[in-house]
Amino acid sequence: MPGAVARVRPGDRAGGRTKGPIRHLCLSLKHERNAWIARWLAEVVAEGRSGPLGEEAKARPLVVPVPLHWRKRLRRGYNQAEALARGLARALSLEVRPALRRVAATPALARAGRSERARLMRQAFRARRARGLRGRSVLLVDDILTTGATSGAAARALKRAGASRVVVVVVARAEGKP
Repeated sequence: MPGAVARVRPGDRAGGRTKGPIRHLCLSLKHERNAWIARWLAEVVAEGRSGPLGEEAKARPLVVPVPLHWRKRLRRGYNQAEALARGLARALSLEVRPALRRVAATPALARAGRSERARLMRQAFRARRARGLRGRSVLLVDDILTTGATSGAAARALKRAGASRVVVVVVARAEGKP
């Protein structure tokens, strides 16, 4: 496996904290099928082009959304992370690639603690074959980062498939410890 396992670091990009209006927007995007919000939120995140995300975009990374399990996607009607990834890729003139699939149907994580989330997500993702990850940098896109269990598991799957670097990009980071 090339490079170190990706972890959520201060250089990873979040649009803000999950409170107030940003919390309402993220929940509307996730649970109310308000896909139109994704493009706007992605543009807000992309505005920091001169910051860490702008530097990452210069390397022409792939934009990879965190996938939903097919049953959850069927129930929800769409994947909010995919909608965000498409908006971000459009704003930064990058390519979106669905390089991951979710192989484990995990229960809702909203009430799970840090160790339970990590346990549930450990083997949740696999890289899709022939997705051209070898040696590439990746912007891994999701809506909210709580403990980092989901993004950590997804990043490890991308690294196992050959990605050289994974930077997690989220709209918001959750407040406090779950």
